[in-house]
Amino acid sequence: MGSAIEVVRFILDLGAVVVLPIIIILLGVIFGMSFSRAFRSGIMVGVGFLGIFLILGLLLDSLGSVAQEMVQNYGLSLEVVDVGWPLAQEMSLALPFVPAIFGAVLILNLVLLVLGRTSTLNLDLWSYWSFSLAGTLAYALSKSYVVGLLVALATAAIIFLLADRSAPLVKDFFGLEGVSLPHTATVGWFPLTMALNWLLERIPGIKRIHLDLEGMKKRLGVWGEPVVIGLLLGVILAILARAPLFFEDVGANVAFTLLLGMQMAAVIVLLPRMVEVLKEGLLPLVQEIGAFLARKFPGRKIYLGLDASLALGHPAVLILGLLMVPLTLLLALGLGALGVNRMLPFADLALLPFFMIWCVAPHGGNLFRALLIGVVIMGLILFISTDLAPLFKETGEMAGLSFPEGYGEVSSLDAGSHVVPWLLLKVISPFYGFD
Repeated sequence: MGSAIEVVRFILDLGAVVVLPIIIILLGVIFGMSFSRAFRSGIMVGVGFLGIFLILGLLLDSLGSVAQEMVQNYGLSLEVVDVGWPLAQEMSLALPFVPAIFGAVLILNLVLLVLGRTSTLNLDLWSYWSFSLAGTLAYALSKSYVVGLLVALATAAIIFLLADRSAPLVKDFFGLEGVSLPHTATVGWFPLTMALNWLLERIPGIKRIHLDLEGMKKRLGVWGEPVVIGLLLGVILAILARAPLFFEDVGANVAFTLLLGMQMAAVIVLLPRMVEVLKEGLLPLVQEIGAFLARKFPGRKIYLGLDASLALGHPAVLILGLLMVPLTLLLALGLGALGVNRMLPFADLALLPFFMIWCVAPHGGNLFRALLIGVVIMGLILFISTDLAPLFKETGEMAGLSFPEGYGEVSSLDAGSHVVPWLLLKVISPFYGFD
């Protein structure tokens, strides 16, 4: 079993940049593309993902650094520590039945696809760790491998269904033809964000407020350009982070402020362009699959399930993610005072743009509505993160992970975003005496 886990780790370590081009080439040949066209598509997809991940690395490093400085420089604290998604991923790969989960989810996806119960062919093998995390948490709760496997499979089935339902918006708003985003941390919120948008559409006054990037460009000129907004938001975040000690070293803090502004501007400009490179590679394969299905199975459609990072190519998602960094900290403290939240966001604050994907899409990029929906979603993520804390630490200790000395309860913002497995855990928890 240990060697099987090592194979899973090896595939995850290779990443989309290496494995996905191979899958694209094979799919292209299977669906009738010439090898040369399939080969070019695969390489372009790999180049696109490499560019996306390089730019995301810049975003996560710089945004994570400034967010954590906010926490430290203002002396913010709550009882539960946000230890970050890497620890959650390590936890998800720690138990011996992990290879069985990966294999079972892959088989489930193919069976549902053949039976016409899903249209998503999930190529995002790296997201499988989230299904494994659901199974690992369920095992820690029930001490049953069978229950753990069933929860992992139920999570995957629901995520594939939500990916199917949200795929039209992926095409219409994000411009990704033939693609779905079966990402547990994001698409699980799709039904609620759609419902919240439906509600806001029916509230007098609010329904008339429309603030999108195109409108801002028309009204504000260059100051409404996404690149300038990104620059200004980066500068504001840096000033907020360094304000308590800004005059201790003015030169260094000014340099830090200007650098963060340029980094955020660069991310907003470059990330959409890398998504375009990836789309150039995907389009021939999507067209070939569409033609094949039209000939063999009229009325059937297949979406290629890919990483949710593609949606970050829309500037509105990035802008909302930046806005939500200080707001999430304030929200955590406010909900903490009400006794609803006990976790202070820290290690996973840089992931906020991911959590904002489905806050932006339902209404065509109206940033006013997106902000209102984003506050609700982040409030719920904080609540779930807090609720998971006892089980999260128990699971980590059971998996043999060590937490830094002095840590009490631990959780992660990312784990709190996995709303589908959390709901499944709440369904089974009464049977195992875990509240």
